[in-house]
Amino acid sequence: MSTTTISPLRQRMIEDMTARKFGPASQRSHIESCERFAAYLKRSPARVVVSPLDELRKLPKSPAQNPGKRPGRRGQGEPSA
Repeated sequence: MSTTTISPLRQRMIEDMTARKFGPASQRSHIESCERFAAYLKRSPARVVVSPLDELRKLPKSPAQNPGKRPGRRGQGEPSA
């Protein structure tokens, strides 16, 4: 009988998916997708996870910190001549 250790991150993912009533095939597919994504990034899945707050901190705080870019004007095209 072999004993395989499961990382805390994988265990948490499995528990979360079970709580959300994901079926075994869906769980397996999701974990395999995460493994492929981590392999693509060449990092451990635990190091791939980024906090949304970390991402927000990377954004410029004002237009002055992002020269050359104008704020978007949604729904407004070029003025008619």
